[in-house]
Amino acid sequence: MHIISLGGVGGCDLAYALRSLNRPTYPYNWLITTQSFVIRSFNNISNFFTFDDNSLLHGDTMLRDKHKKAVMLHDFTNYALEKKSVIKKYERRFHRLKEALEDDQEILFVRICDNLEESLRPLHVYEPIFEREQEDIAKWSDFIYELGKRYGKKIRLLIITNIHDYTFFQVQNVVVRFTKEYKNSEKIKQLIEEEM
Repeated sequence: MHIISLGGVGGCDLAYALRSLNRPTYPYNWLITTQSFVIRSFNNISNFFTFDDNSLLHGDTMLRDKHKKAVMLHDFTNYALEKKSVIKKYERRFHRLKEALEDDQEILFVRICDNLEESLRPLHVYEPIFEREQEDIAKWSDFIYELGKRYGKKIRLLIITNIHDYTFFQVQNVVVRFTKEYKNSEKIKQLIEEEM
């Protein structure tokens, strides 16, 4: 089974959990992402980050997409020197995603759902660069259903959240799990293992 991150606001904790499960990295590992960014750029690197100087933030260390719906935090220490190698890294990750979609193995996508009632910290960093949005479970379900149909395989999505309106429910191919520790890599790992 492939286990693939779709990021979220706890993308780093999710990436640590997947690393501890010895899973390869894909395009959305280590990113802060919104639902619209993932769906728009899914398996299409041309709709991903533009890698231009206008998207740089915080002294060449962060990059945001042009719609302010995703932030790349950990890829650069010097943008000018590392740009080409980072682009190649994401090309490999998109290729890996394409291969996972096309083989016979089941896929479990995992996402950390943004709780808009909590502020992102540090607020002064994220507020001007990242436009948050409410997650739409029905839209996720339609997206996952269409992927499963297109690739002729079982594909599911595990959404991990601390939103109080969600306890535990499943809609078609999407499972939403509530936990107060939704940004804790060990708890995330445990929830993933329960869905494997």
